[in-house]
Amino acid sequence: GLANRSNTVVLYNTAQLYKGIDANLNLGLLFSSDDQEGGGSLNRRDLYVNVGTTITPHPTMTLTLYYLGKKSHATGGGQSVSGDTTENRLDLGASWSPFRSLFLSATVNVVSATDQKTSIQQSYGFNWTPFPDGQLQFSFYYSDNYYPDRSTILQPSLRWYFSPKRNSYIDLSYQMNHAESGGLTTETNTISSSLKIYF
Repeated sequence: GLANRSNTVVLYNTAQLYKGIDANLNLGLLFSSDDQEGGGSLNRRDLYVNVGTTITPHPTMTLTLYYLGKKSHATGGGQSVSGDTTENRLDLGASWSPFRSLFLSATVNVVSATDQKTSIQQSYGFNWTPFPDGQLQFSFYYSDNYYPDRSTILQPSLRWYFSPKRNSYIDLSYQMNHAESGGLTTETNTISSSLKIYF
């Protein structure tokens, strides 16, 4: 028997400033109202601004910059909520593929919000496939993440195509996941195999 209402307006803008440099600017406004069981309603007004750009200085490299700012105002509610909160998020990313068989990436995310400690998240990884066109393919994936807890993934895999048409194949992979959180360390080892046959 409670009603939730939401109205949103978003303005999207994209542009190619130069060859290899794309940018976007998005503005948003959200009004919401949620009825409360004890009577009355919780009303929110959220303002968004999002600025981002993608830079491609070379066909093998991509750089990204993304910013999101949010300001919220709340009134009403069972606890007589009233006040403003802000949230800011900055995402930086880079990827590089010096040749077709190797892909490297790195991202850094910085998030700050009212009454919360600023958090920095980092992620690094690469994927290597030395023989991408062969019937027998080997690939190696590695990822290291800090949130600020740490998680590491290491995964070698092997795929064999039964014919040059490369439609049916058998997969064999091993994944090791090492995670550290709150003084607790967890290690997971997984071996998996799959067979796919297409006619």
